[in-house]
This record gives sequence, structure tokens and C-alpha cells, in this order.
Amino acid sequence: MKKYKFIYFDAGLTLIKNNHEELFSFALEDLGLKRSSDDIKRAYHLANKAAMREGILHKSDGGRRFAFFFLSFLGVSCSLDDFNNAYVKYKDRFFWASYPFTKDTLSDLKKKEYGIGLLSNWDRSLRRILEKEGILKMMDEVVISSEVGYEKPDEKIFSIALEKAAVKAEEALLVGDNYYDDVLGARKVNMDAILINPGQLGIEEIDFDGPIISSIETLRKLL
Repeated sequence: MKKYKFIYFDAGLTLIKNNHEELFSFALEDLGLKRSSDDIKRAYHLANKAAMREGILHKSDGGRRFAFFFLSFLGVSCSLDDFNNAYVKYKDRFFWASYPFTKDTLSDLKKKEYGIGLLSNWDRSLRRILEKEGILKMMDEVVISSEVGYEKPDEKIFSIALEKAAVKAEEALLVGDNYYDDVLGARKVNMDAILINPGQLGIEEIDFDGPIISSIETLRKLL
């Protein structure tokens, strides 16, 4: 792989993870629909990919549509209203936290003299989350959609990221889990991308011949 000067990372399911799977599991149990952790993990992953495909993750009704995908992939007979009512009881337990390998991986890349940045579609809560997890201080540049007024895959947010990092497109790399936002967006400015997708499940339709990895931890050997 060619040498890059700067690596931008997506945030959700790239640097940080949430506990949705656990909370969904609690809601299912309350409805008498207990399923194995493996089944829930698979359905949640596939629901994420479907949501990315439809571009609903940041829309007002995205949560309800996501729940529909999740229940469909899980193969359970349950109304959305019943599931959402069960989930609401656990909603206040939701959180984002860094993966166990995130800070070590970023630290290793910085030691190799890569510039490190964040490029994410998120509201203004992201800086607080990353600061709490000790990640924000590791970033050389931060580009968040709610702060710059553009969202991935709009090429303008990628142009802003390149300008802030003071690098050419061919000198930068984007690592993220959303093919439609990350990979296709990066292509608009001729920027390379690496896609994160554990198990390579749910991405059968994509047109991508670049690296697909299970987590950013793989970057230590790949770069």
C-alpha cells in the first residue's frame, strides 16, 4: 500500500461503538422474544448496512426505520410500536465508548508520523464523547458535519478536510464503515478509502476493490 501523509477516520463504528445490541436484547426479552447474542449481532449489523444504503441514519425517522430493519433481519414477529415501547425503558442507558484498540492504534500511527484526523457526520455532541474517551486530544484535525455545514458524501466536506490537513487528495486516506458516505464520498475528490466491515456481511452490492478490514486495529500491519 502506498504511503500516505494523513489519515482521516469516521467516528461511529470506526473509533467508537455503542451498546444498542445489548439494549435491543433487553427489549426483546421483555417482549418474550429472547434471541441469541450471535443472532442479535448479525441482525444489528445487517440493519446498519441497510440503513446506510438508504441514507437514514441521521434522519428524524431513522430510528424507527432502523428498528424495522433489525426486526426483519432477526425474523421476529413484533410490531414496531411494541418494540419501540419496550426499548424506551432502556434508552437512557445508551452510550458511546471507544473500542479497546482505538487509542493504541491511533498512537501507533502517530508514532509512524501519520497525521490523524476525524471526518464524521454527527451533531455537536461528538466532541464531548471523544473528549471523554481520550480520543479528541489525539486528533490533528477535526471535521464534523454539524460544525462545517456539509455532510458526507458531499464532496465539499472532503475538500474542507483536505484543506485543513494541508495535503493533496492522493496523500490522504479515509477509514470508515459506511460505503455510501465514506468510500463514495472520498471518490468524489479522488481520495483513497478503506472500508470497515466485520465478516464482510451485508455489502454484497458494493463496487469496491479497495481493502475491507474488520477494524482499525488491522491498520497497524496494513499501512
